Amino acid sequence: MRAIMKQEMNTSENNWQLRIYKSSVAARVVIGGFFCLAGGMKMINQSEFVKALDSYNLFPQSSIDLLSLGVPQAEIIVGLMFALGIKTRLISWALVAMIACFTTAASLALINGQAVDCGCFPTSGEKEAVGFAYFAKNALLIASCLSVGALSQKRNSFNQQWASSLASL
Repeated sequence: MRAIMKQEMNTSENNWQLRIYKSSVAARVVIGGFFCLAGGMKMINQSEFVKALDSYNLFPQSSIDLLSLGVPQAEIIVGLMFALGIKTRLISWALVAMIACFTTAASLALINGQAVDCGCFPTSGEKEAVGFAYFAKNALLIASCLSVGALSQKRNSFNQQWASSLASL
């Protein structure tokens, strides 16, 4: 009887761990895709992204061209790595740093009285104003990246437990 109860507890624990793992993978793919899409749109609409960067009045004119080329490429590379699960813990911290930089720049621009365009998904003629929704989205992205990063360090032990439980079937 005890053996059956113990087996049921192990099975339910493995099911719970599997759901967490699947949720973590889904979050990784969504967040990674979000950054790939944002970077791709910035590359396609580079002139609009340059206007968005210029609206912040925080960057020297000479660095705006460099930022307009480097930021989209970094977003695509880091987004792909995150979505594919490559160096997940490290990349989650890189994403948090990027989001923190974006949020800091937007905060400084607002403090300086600038009405700024987020520049996240630049399209011709459309602007995404920085406001409460922008900061809420960034807070959610940071929390999600940190959660996925924290779960990724437990993945190896989870995979070993899962493989051993499958082998015992």
